Amino acid sequence: MSSLTALEQYQRVTANYWAFTLTDGALRMLVVFHFHQLGYTSLEIDMVLNLTPDKQHTNVVESVMPLMKQGACLSYSHGFNIVEEGMKIREDLTVIMVAPKCPGTEVREEYLRGFGVPTLIAVHLENDPQGQGLELAKAYAAGTG
Repeated sequence: MSSLTALEQYQRVTANYWAFTLTDGALRMLVVFHFHQLGYTSLEIDMVLNLTPDKQHTNVVESVMPLMKQGACLSYSHGFNIVEEGMKIREDLTVIMVAPKCPGTEVREEYLRGFGVPTLIAVHLENDPQGQGLELAKAYAAGTG
């Protein structure tokens, strides 16, 4: 049994919720700021990797897609939102999936050892306007080890 009062429990849960929300948003903004500090704008980036949790995919893609340059590539680590939700992506964007079959920490460990992990790749055929999706997916997968 908890020694915390109902108000203290509420405050703890609320504080943790806000800490997660602010941290998650802050991490995404740090990536944007990092590329901005390197001198890039979203209109100059050739590939955007959507590695957010399922529940955030739609919101993130709807926010980022208008900022992506013409002919860029949008990459997922799995295809839930496109296949299951039928999410519509701009016709000029190439959509690929590169899905390592293990956690990111293991992908990194194997990469440092000079190896890779089994990885699924896919191209969303409705979004491969230049016919480069398969080559982009293979190159990205090879780059992870």
